[in-house]
Amino acid sequence: MRQTLSRTLLRKIYISRAINRDCSRKLDNTVITIDDAAKQVLIADTSTNYQSKLFSKKWIIKGDSISDIQYLTGIKKYYEYISEDTGIIVDAYGGAGSGYAREKTNKDSTKVTNGIFHEGIEELPDKCDIFTLFGGTNDWKCDNVNYPLGNIGDTGLTTITGFIKQCFENVRSKYANGDTLITVFTPLPRAECYPLIDKSGEVTTKPHGYTLGELSYRIMELSELYNFKCLDLYHLARCYCYNDVFRQKYMYDTVHYNSKGNELFAKDIKGFLESLF
Repeated sequence: MRQTLSRTLLRKIYISRAINRDCSRKLDNTVITIDDAAKQVLIADTSTNYQSKLFSKKWIIKGDSISDIQYLTGIKKYYEYISEDTGIIVDAYGGAGSGYAREKTNKDSTKVTNGIFHEGIEELPDKCDIFTLFGGTNDWKCDNVNYPLGNIGDTGLTTITGFIKQCFENVRSKYANGDTLITVFTPLPRAECYPLIDKSGEVTTKPHGYTLGELSYRIMELSELYNFKCLDLYHLARCYCYNDVFRQKYMYDTVHYNSKGNELFAKDIKGFLESLF
């Protein structure tokens, strides 16, 4: 009960910060919030002093439709749950259909979300506490991207490995001189994938000659090479989308998760990020 009250207060503070940036970072007995009518001052007990390690940190996300706030607008995104629960400030740049080697499906005027991942990195904000790359599923599945996975030593834009390396180089170049923590998430499982079997390489779903699990392992290998912190959502997230019952409860389709599904894997992401501080 005490923890629930404190999280409620954190949500109010986060909303206030989004509108009034000089809101205090310190939890005390006075909480400034916003309602539909006007700003109000609420007096509440914050004696539990619950505060996430992510509170007030700025988090930039570069991703695909899973992170695109304009895609499937009726679905609450994973980072919205995390921001409400922790007070982290999120700046998401999701482009539906995009990936390390694939452009956004329906382009608009925003270069940072239109292109393949390594394009537009220079246009992202210069300052953040956490930067995350989250994608790869469109590179694995989509018909108009037909690059082999390649070898770990590949360079150049002729293999998926080369595309990922180019993206990592651009991100490192942009944020290497600051205090930004660079993180990478592997793709989430899809309905046609079986992560537990995928570990042994027995899956036959290989649209372009490699499994989604093999792509996830390559992302993990390259993250280690570049000293980026990597979360293996493909194998470790509590997402059993190959199961009919799970899909009915947690998924919008065979790829995208509904609000409950987003809330589910948000817990894994939140725990990972908090563990880094």
